[in-house]
Amino acid sequence: MERKIFFFDIDGTLLDCEHGLVKMQDKVYDALLELKQNGHLLCFSTGRCYAYLTPQLKSLAPDGMILSNGANVIYRGQTLHEFYFPQAEVDEIVDYCKQNDIEYVIEGKEHFVSLKRFKQMNAFFELFEISKDNMLEEMPTDFKTYKMAVIPHNHQEADAIYQRYHQHYQMMRHQDDSFDIYPLHISKGKALRHILQEVHLSLEDCIAFGDGFNDLEILEVAGLGIAMGNAQKSVKDKAKDVCSSVQENGVAKKLVELGYIKGEN
Repeated sequence: MERKIFFFDIDGTLLDCEHGLVKMQDKVYDALLELKQNGHLLCFSTGRCYAYLTPQLKSLAPDGMILSNGANVIYRGQTLHEFYFPQAEVDEIVDYCKQNDIEYVIEGKEHFVSLKRFKQMNAFFELFEISKDNMLEEMPTDFKTYKMAVIPHNHQEADAIYQRYHQHYQMMRHQDDSFDIYPLHISKGKALRHILQEVHLSLEDCIAFGDGFNDLEILEVAGLGIAMGNAQKSVKDKAKDVCSSVQENGVAKKLVELGYIKGEN
């Protein structure tokens, strides 16, 4: 079988932290290892920054990583592409948050900046088992901000911050009214091309798994884009195939079905 390159979203695809699945199930973890052993390339494609990756995720030693929704693209330890916020823009958003008592996190690569007194943000770190060893309370002068996240108190505050910034940034709104904020022109789909150029493979050689709205483009452009069973209908409609849910080991089952691994005997 010809070598393929696989892109896996993390939250909602490999993990489901909001429903207690904070580590990959054994079948999924073993499936990804087998995929690498069979000579295929393994990449993460995630909204997480590198500092948010857990030891289990890192232990897979992925060949490539699309991080922060495409703001930071790495292949075998080499940064292929990065885009970070101008510091003046970071300061403006932080000032707005301080004036309105809104919790925030500033995401870099090795570290992220937040405050220990932020109850909701720290609850998020605990829920997703994100190590606070990588958290700073003050931003170094050379800090590169790839993405930000904010947690407004209510719908009204969420609507206000959306109206203020949505023309300048991508504002990915979550069910709890929190937002990921990142540049308008980046995406996982665009980041994928940086890795393909490095490994000399085509879009037809790509297989991508995802569940969220930030996965839409990569699911569309990949030769085979596979939506998780737990994805929204609009995501499934854009994908070329659908697998079982993250809770049902959907990734592992689909890799066996497609013939890329044998899985359990």
